[in-house]
Amino acid sequence: MKKLLILLAVAGIGLYSCEMENDPNPTVNGESNTVPVIYPEMFLVGPDYVVLSPGGGPYTDAGARVYDFFKSDTLPLSSYFNNVDPATEGFYSVKYKYKNEGGYESSIIRVVLVTSVDPNMDISGFYRRTGNNSPVNITKVDRGLYWNDNIAGSTPILAYMGFINNTTVAVTDQLSATGGEVSCDGTTFSMDATDTTYSWIVHAAGFGTGRRTFTHQ
Repeated sequence: MKKLLILLAVAGIGLYSCEMENDPNPTVNGESNTVPVIYPEMFLVGPDYVVLSPGGGPYTDAGARVYDFFKSDTLPLSSYFNNVDPATEGFYSVKYKYKNEGGYESSIIRVVLVTSVDPNMDISGFYRRTGNNSPVNITKVDRGLYWNDNIAGSTPILAYMGFINNTTVAVTDQLSATGGEVSCDGTTFSMDATDTTYSWIVHAAGFGTGRRTFTHQ
């Protein structure tokens, strides 16, 4: 009986050691060392998009700010990526990110469209992806800039698409409203009196490299 008690005591010590090592909320001197899971709250100064005509002067982004819970303060941010060339037609991105003391990181992106598109051009409407018939709604928000509620034509990914001129569409790097960074390349566009069609290859987590084609209904 004495040997059994000793064995139980040893086993108890072993179990206690394992629990302490793997405790998700370890304590030191009775105080928790757990870091709260709080991501930085980021926001852009001004709108999340800018539309410019080519040939202007240098572009200065309005910037972004972040609220840091650990510092109880709102801080200004400088972009870590800005490829805007206001002299050249294109769809560009200005990116910001911030990591707090807890090790949690957030990011935010403004899109900048430099376009010579005809301001009267409007491709808004209801589209479907060829092949699977997935529905897509496109809404004009500014000159050459549109909101697309399903750029992949499958799992809905909401993002901006922009026309840099009357015949060329682009989807620059941006944070999708449904999560994650997304962009498209290999874009095509055609429009005539009877039909409007566009296609592209989506770059986003979990998507392949196949071309996706969409037609106005």
